[in-house]
Amino acid sequence: MKTDKLIGECDRRHRSVEFGKFLGPIDAAVPQRPDVHLVLDNYGTHKTPMIQR
Repeated sequence: MKTDKLIGECDRRHRSVEFGKFLGPIDAAVPQRPDVHLVLDNYGTHKTPMIQR
């Protein structure tokens, strides 16, 4: 499914807390199906247990 919507945010800090807050609106805005795949780098913020669940 293609849309012309972009979901983004700019924060002063780049911790897992801010990243988790960023993921919340994405989860709310995207329907259950089809699956959504995010492409992330290997930055430690993306690897914390809070984000992995």
